[in-house]
Amino acid sequence: MSEHQQGKEDLPQGGDEALDRMVTALRDAPMPEGPSPRLVQQTQAALRDAAGRAGHGSLGRIIPSGSLPRLAAAIVLLTLGTMIFWAVFFRPTKPLQTKIDPPKVVPHDHGDHQTAPTPPPVVPLPGPSVAEGVNPKPPVPDTSGVESVVNGRVIFAGVPPVMAQVAQGATMAECAKHHQGPIYDESIVVNANGTLANVVVSVSGGLPEGEWFPAPGDAAVLDQKGCVFRPHVLAVMVGQPVVVKNSDPVLHNVREMAVNNPSSNFGQPTIGATSLMPFKEPEVFRVKCDIHPWMEAWVRVVDNPYFAVTAADGGFTLRGLPPGKYRIKAWHERLGVREQEVTVQAGHAVTTDFTFHAGAK
Repeated sequence: MSEHQQGKEDLPQGGDEALDRMVTALRDAPMPEGPSPRLVQQTQAALRDAAGRAGHGSLGRIIPSGSLPRLAAAIVLLTLGTMIFWAVFFRPTKPLQTKIDPPKVVPHDHGDHQTAPTPPPVVPLPGPSVAEGVNPKPPVPDTSGVESVVNGRVIFAGVPPVMAQVAQGATMAECAKHHQGPIYDESIVVNANGTLANVVVSVSGGLPEGEWFPAPGDAAVLDQKGCVFRPHVLAVMVGQPVVVKNSDPVLHNVREMAVNNPSSNFGQPTIGATSLMPFKEPEVFRVKCDIHPWMEAWVRVVDNPYFAVTAADGGFTLRGLPPGKYRIKAWHERLGVREQEVTVQAGHAVTTDFTFHAGAK
């Protein structure tokens, strides 16, 4: 038997076993996913066909004679063929992943022409924007909601008069306990700082003609305490409620000497309160107690809410006037009337003082 015939007989005799070893070697080869079953079947068929032609053709010349050399050569050829076949037809395709490097900042050099990479586009945020290079104008302060104020003092010029002590009646013992000393005439009260008390300051001109102002809901109160009217001067607005109280345990009577409004005269025998009808017309009138003749008060009725009465500091404040020019009046029961014009601006305070001279009317 020739060498070729001997090799041909050797391979079929152990062909299945040799092929199994070769397939196992292929399966254990370091391939990403190993050979497919179809590839194994094709390889087995190719090896069997190659073994049948071992003594003929180019394969017989390439594979050495002898069973072991032929087996080794077959394993090498099978491995190479399988890898090439797998690489061409069965290698899995992975998605292409592109790595994007961050932009490199190239430092500026005046000696070359390198430039920094173009920055990414800026996405504008919601809201107002300001043009680049243009300084925005500062916002104009809104003074529409800021209160306008006219304030000042009423000054007494001259030597303050010495006011007389009022007469004391038989009931004065009941009222004296409310006082630390004698009761004096209050028709001119000069404060320690040289200002004048009991002066009604109000707007007398400049308001829109025929404009109606709602009256305050709070009642104006005229009290009788210690056989004296408190306050000595009461300012009320047309339509405002008025309450007269008696805080003394003695009989008083209230006589309103009004002209433009209905007058009244009623008694209050003990502690209590009496409500009066609101006044309908502007005016000024006196109020007296016929039982205690030194008891006297004044009521000034005005037609707008811009008024005040000076007290122990002689000051006044008129709030909330709209912008414009106004005539301001200061009224005193003995010293007469003073008037001035003022200009009110929105959100600003205007200061104006009045001066009354001793003995003036």
